[in-house]
Amino acid sequence: MKLSKAVLAVLPGVAALLPLIFFFLYTPVPLVRYIAALYLVVVLLAFVYTRVLPYAIVVTRVDQTQRGIKLQDIEVRLRVRNRSILPIPYFTVADAHGQLYTRSDNWLVNLRPFEEREVSYTVQGQHRGAYELGPVTVEGNGPFGLFSWRRRVDLPGTVIVYPSIHRLDLIYRQGLPAGNLPIDNKMYEDVTQFRSLREYVAGDDMKRINWKASAKTDKLFTMEFDSTLYFSVLVVLNFCRDDFPKRQRESLIERAAELAASVPFYYTQLKQEIGFISTGNLPGETGYATAPIKAGYGHAQGILELISRLEPVDGHADFNAMLYQSGVVVPTGARVIVVSPAFSQSQADVLIAAERRGMNLLVMQIESQVERVQDEYFAGALNVIPIGRIGGETIHG
Repeated sequence: MKLSKAVLAVLPGVAALLPLIFFFLYTPVPLVRYIAALYLVVVLLAFVYTRVLPYAIVVTRVDQTQRGIKLQDIEVRLRVRNRSILPIPYFTVADAHGQLYTRSDNWLVNLRPFEEREVSYTVQGQHRGAYELGPVTVEGNGPFGLFSWRRRVDLPGTVIVYPSIHRLDLIYRQGLPAGNLPIDNKMYEDVTQFRSLREYVAGDDMKRINWKASAKTDKLFTMEFDSTLYFSVLVVLNFCRDDFPKRQRESLIERAAELAASVPFYYTQLKQEIGFISTGNLPGETGYATAPIKAGYGHAQGILELISRLEPVDGHADFNAMLYQSGVVVPTGARVIVVSPAFSQSQADVLIAAERRGMNLLVMQIESQVERVQDEYFAGALNVIPIGRIGGETIHG
């Protein structure tokens, strides 16, 4: 197949050479022979030009890895350079993009000597995951359209598609004092956050009396402070296929991934530390997929990237092993958010026991609209937010 394409590529040039050679060798008229010789030289130069031309083109990626959210445009940029002293007429540049959707993945480019240009296009990922780009193909025609050329450039690249991020509005009632989250509970009053003065009321702590203000007015005044708390967050994602109902299983697994990805995004905006544990596997790795509890947008992005690459596994989730044997330390006062389908009784027992030992648990339960399960066994024992569907609305809990 490759040989036949190469033969077809040079056929126009060969067809042009044959009459020129004939006139040059057999025509007695000198002028005709000179003209035939001139055209023969031009054709031969065009042939050499098209053989050398492709190797004068250098294509590089501006970014080796591009990231974006599912169903949103992600820009991919290429840099095309002419490293020769000869101009390169119009040619096409095409980039292979696999399963990613794009409206256009090729461009018509012409380059002056040593000129460099940047071309770009947008792709969309219909599903979360890591997608490979490349190779890049450059092709065109030589002078007079006599010879065509084509070159493949092995230029790998990666597009990481994050799950869709949804809006959350979660209530926080407990944690550790002296943080950055305002709360009405006086238990978390922060003595470093002065708020106001008020007149002394019988029973007020003497340590809270502002003696300077009291001396000026001959009345006792008590200082009031803002109540704030903080807590670290651990997201526990059940990514075991057998725990999800058979009908709509794949869509429910993706819903769980989107919900688990939305939690770090939400709490990072509140400046809280985030960690992650999942039963899912990363390609080429074994064991739980984990991320330690840390702060910062970079760490939260790392968790999003981890979830993007995560693959579901067979079997049932062991929450006891996830919470106590995964290697991720759950600090005191941490809020543990479990994203999972309906529990079995043994799974619920583990979480109820953790709740009774003081762990601050919140369950985001993925529900199927077709196969709903009534979890009367642990009703009231766990704080559960049922997630029947995910749309454009804010998820409250």
